[in-house]
Amino acid sequence: MKIKLFILSLLLLLSESVFAGGFQINEHGAKAMAMGGAFTAIANNPSAMYYNVAGITQLKGFHLMLGTTMIVPEASFRGVAPAITEYKMINQTFFPTYFYATYQVNKSLFLGVGFTTPFGLGTKWNSNWIGRYLAIKTNIQTFQINPSIAYKISDKLSVSGSFVYSFANVTITQKTPQTPFAGDAFVQLTGKDNSAFGYQFGILYKPDKKLSFGASFHSQIKYNFDGTVTLPVLSN
Repeated sequence: MKIKLFILSLLLLLSESVFAGGFQINEHGAKAMAMGGAFTAIANNPSAMYYNVAGITQLKGFHLMLGTTMIVPEASFRGVAPAITEYKMINQTFFPTYFYATYQVNKSLFLGVGFTTPFGLGTKWNSNWIGRYLAIKTNIQTFQINPSIAYKISDKLSVSGSFVYSFANVTITQKTPQTPFAGDAFVQLTGKDNSAFGYQFGILYKPDKKLSFGASFHSQIKYNFDGTVTLPVLSN
């Protein structure tokens, strides 16, 4: 026991914190979040509609799940010398929401539908920060609806297939340099796509009660954004 405690303490002392930033959202179910997303081979609640639809064959009858997550991103930027001034991103609060419904048709056939927000965050910086010509405010939101079917081939093996309908919108606000006397101009780009499609496949294999294997494939979804570019009055 002392040896195990020593090894654990050593690992904790040697560990480092890793911070990552991005627009992708992986908060699609409380249990899956608590398990660090390692839920594909378990998938035993309605959030299986996102992680592995084949898992809904474990749910008898009719099930509903609705939830949301509060996300408050934080970030800062410091350039290389001599431009080492630190710029902090303006805090924003986001509430990506998910909804799932599953229904057992008979002993082998199961239906379900899910609504998720795979991407739905944004960044906001001071209008005079060093990166203002790249972005001041950026918001990207994608929404997906996946009507699905799952089939229980045997007590050990289940498979699933899903059709994915997705829609998205994006907003980018930045500055563009003008003449020295005119100052900078704000540029706002907005776009949306209401007709993007994809598909998903899933498989769940449980050789016994204490062991299970799962796999889920999510296809690529391509968005073609149509929108506008706005050039307001110049500002200093």
